[in-house]
Amino acid sequence: MENLLDKNEELKKYDLSSFVGSNGKINFWAYYAAVNNKVANTKGTYQAIKENFLKDLVKKYQIPASKYSEFNYFDYDKSYTIYHFCVVIQEDIWIVKDGDSSGYFVLYNENSPPKLVSELLRMLERYVIPNEVYEVYVENKIFLLYESYDSLSLQDFEVRENTLEIDTHYNDDFLNVHEKIVKRLNTENDKGLVLLHGEPGTGKTSYIRHLTSLINKKMIYIPSEYADKIASPHFLPLMISNPNSVLIIEDAENIVESRGEGGRNAAVSSLLNVADGLLSDCLNLQIICTFNTHIDNIDKALLRKGRLIANYQFKELDTPKAQKLSDKLGFNTKIENPSTLAEIYTQGE
Repeated sequence: MENLLDKNEELKKYDLSSFVGSNGKINFWAYYAAVNNKVANTKGTYQAIKENFLKDLVKKYQIPASKYSEFNYFDYDKSYTIYHFCVVIQEDIWIVKDGDSSGYFVLYNENSPPKLVSELLRMLERYVIPNEVYEVYVENKIFLLYESYDSLSLQDFEVRENTLEIDTHYNDDFLNVHEKIVKRLNTENDKGLVLLHGEPGTGKTSYIRHLTSLINKKMIYIPSEYADKIASPHFLPLMISNPNSVLIIEDAENIVESRGEGGRNAAVSSLLNVADGLLSDCLNLQIICTFNTHIDNIDKALLRKGRLIANYQFKELDTPKAQKLSDKLGFNTKIENPSTLAEIYTQGE
């Protein structure tokens, strides 16, 4: 396969370094915006496509070699290949295969010829393999959002293997909540908020680490300083290319807390738009927020019925459960009071 960076003359007119992450993956949406000075409208499919689609597309529209490129990224740890391609039909209409989301998309804008856009979409539909979708490897993995050269990208990281047992590490009232969270987060084309709160050391982060092995979706870690921008135009291309994902925001106090009489926190409006507004209907994103502040300090709009998947306060383990866990971990101590997981695991330190 020839390299996209070397071959495509249409794209070489621009500084590619601004749109390529440290892992060599290209942000086609950011690139389109630079070329056309417009954010791309996007339509496409996440279903598998017949292998001859690219060859037939190039032949049908007589695309010269300078206007299309293919790019393979091989993950040596997992021994699988992520395949990208980009075809410039004309400057404002591109067809891309985005390996990260395993989707095929037509990128265009409001000035693009509607007839040509519709024709390309119909061709894409004809090459769909019925009832077959691409599987994206997501087990025990979190995708970290980062910014490079003013472009947002995702980098995948393996999560340390976690053998957490819910019944021994959390109080008895959590099991039903846990089962509901797992069921909802594994539901395709769903939306909503999960609010997990409690004192430090009570197991919120450990629980999220455990979830990565149970949820069959892409889980994207959003640093809290970016969270208030998730509904902004700067974020939309990345969200559009990763629908049906789970966003994780830890230490989200500054995002979810009410501003009281001073008005609503702007970040809350962004959360509501993505989790339960018009954007949620388009993107089907679910959001997990963790925080240490009391639930009474949270903007009440986040707590409305139909918007919440779950709202749970992690507390110290009841004394009998704390004792049982301590014994299981091999500590020869007597637990006389409710204790956090951190206190139990660090005995003797």
